[in-house]
Amino acid sequence: TTVFKHGATLQKEINSLQDTQTEEGQARLNELVHIKQPENQALLNDLQEQEESGGYYLGLDNPF
Repeated sequence: TTVFKHGATLQKEINSLQDTQTEEGQARLNELVHIKQPENQALLNDLQEQEESGGYYLGLDNPF
């Protein structure tokens, strides 16, 4: 799914920046690790909670 693909893309970019020495690279790595990755994980957690509570997502629990 899109969320998992986004997470994989984030991880690939994080891995590619692990040894960077440039200021720009370090700034991007910091953004990915401390902002983007936690946001993606929070979204995954929300989706998992919704699935566990009956699979309802994006208001589709209302049959009318």
